[in-house]
Amino acid sequence: WILLRLKEVMNKYFEYMGDLKFRNAVSEFFYIFYMNDLKWYKYRGAKPEVLSYISKRLCAMLSPFAPKTVKEITDDLRLDVIDVEKT
Repeated sequence: WILLRLKEVMNKYFEYMGDLKFRNAVSEFFYIFYMNDLKWYKYRGAKPEVLSYISKRLCAMLSPFAPKTVKEITDDLRLDVIDVEKT
């Protein structure tokens, strides 16, 4: 269910980014998805490979707004940030 929810969030994110509604885009993936859905998923016993998959996509969505922060996160977690538009 969490991956389906991520797909929904990514679709809304790209819709907002296309309309230049940056605040809505950040709100969609950070406040709505990360603070609510992902925290609940982690609390219920998340699978590490799913968390890695989600983390890569969240970092890619955050990178236009906070590139240095994303760089630090990806270096610390040893993640390869992907181009979310191609996935």
